[in-house]
Amino acid sequence: MSVLVTGYLYGIIRANLPSTPSHFMFDCAVLGLYIPQFTKRQSAAQDHRERDLRLWIFILIAWPLVLFCLPRQDLAIELVGLRGAIFFLPLLLIGSRLTKNDIYRITICLAVLNIVAFSVAAAEYFVGLESFFPHNDVTELIYRSNDAVRFGDKSVLSAYRIPSTFANAHAYGGAMAFTLIFLIGAWTQKRRTGWRNKLVVVSIFATLMGVFIASARTPFIIVLITIVVFLLNARIDVLSWALFFVLLLSVGWVVSGEKRLQRFTTLQDSDEITERVAGSLNGTTWEIILDNPIGNGLGGGGTSIPYFLKGRLSPPKVIGESEISRIVIEEGWIGLALWLLFCFWIFSRRAILPTDKWLLCRRLLWFSCVAIFLTGFIGVGLLTSIPGTTLVLLGLGWVATKQDLKVPASSKPRQRYSLRAIGEGATAVE
Repeated sequence: MSVLVTGYLYGIIRANLPSTPSHFMFDCAVLGLYIPQFTKRQSAAQDHRERDLRLWIFILIAWPLVLFCLPRQDLAIELVGLRGAIFFLPLLLIGSRLTKNDIYRITICLAVLNIVAFSVAAAEYFVGLESFFPHNDVTELIYRSNDAVRFGDKSVLSAYRIPSTFANAHAYGGAMAFTLIFLIGAWTQKRRTGWRNKLVVVSIFATLMGVFIASARTPFIIVLITIVVFLLNARIDVLSWALFFVLLLSVGWVVSGEKRLQRFTTLQDSDEITERVAGSLNGTTWEIILDNPIGNGLGGGGTSIPYFLKGRLSPPKVIGESEISRIVIEEGWIGLALWLLFCFWIFSRRAILPTDKWLLCRRLLWFSCVAIFLTGFIGVGLLTSIPGTTLVLLGLGWVATKQDLKVPASSKPRQRYSLRAIGEGATAVE
């Protein structure tokens, strides 16, 4: 929960305190989570449950480490690229260790954070961004994203996308789209009385509004998939259905009256979508890969390079406009192949039990994670978004692991008998 709070506040704090240490604030929070998690001893059941996942994480970390030993960029750029390639991957293991009670408690925390984030976003919408985000190098992307409303021939742009407390609007919208799944999962549990249930319902409304006020299109696609899967799989009573449709109609009524919240309608423009995809998979990227089969070096694809390090990028200076091109530019064809194999493995696992009370939430997570990885063809930040990456990897690790798995007899600790122990009628267990 402390990591998520830090992630939600990371963007606005870094924008108002644009110093070098502020860039590492979230990383320190994640390290604070890693240290106790990976220094305590796990049970035999947990060790067996995460064995295969641990192997894949080792593989995905090993290849960037090999590339780091073959530097093609400045050392500082390589370190930033290495951080983007491997730093958040252990969150998959932590996700596999989450219990149902952990998920519920984290979701209540997310409900509070989403309401706070929407309150700030609403203030930015009516008052203006300048009161919250000063103009500087850190906020350059925020003030370049002024295409929430377009007029005439699309050459006239107006209205900024709203970032709330996040580093940019896309990070805000992406976090809202993914946390909606956990909120729906908690809302459909039997714990449906008291203030927690009311809090979750209010947060669902604030979360849906946050997706539209951020004016990012990919999060809207994730939300649409979530709603469709929910409608096809939910088993709830009539009153719950009525409440859900009231929430949807309320959000739809607000959005229909504000053109600034309707940027998602540009998804109907096939020419613009084609242009966006073509820009993401630009030809220059593939020319670089043909010349450099093992990539242009870690960080060479522009993986969250801070503004004060961009001048150290070695030519050819090409920034990947999609996660796929970013991986290929930095890790080469081998890195891309490893990631594709990992995606095939983790999404083909049958880890969802029919008797699980969180079955609906797990199913929603599975479909949303597939969509998020597929949209990697037209977007960046899958492994570096704060706190979106944390949420996605925790959720992916949780949904890809059977929580009620029993330890096979072959994996239990073996017993060894000594002559002395037998003589005393006792056993020494290893």
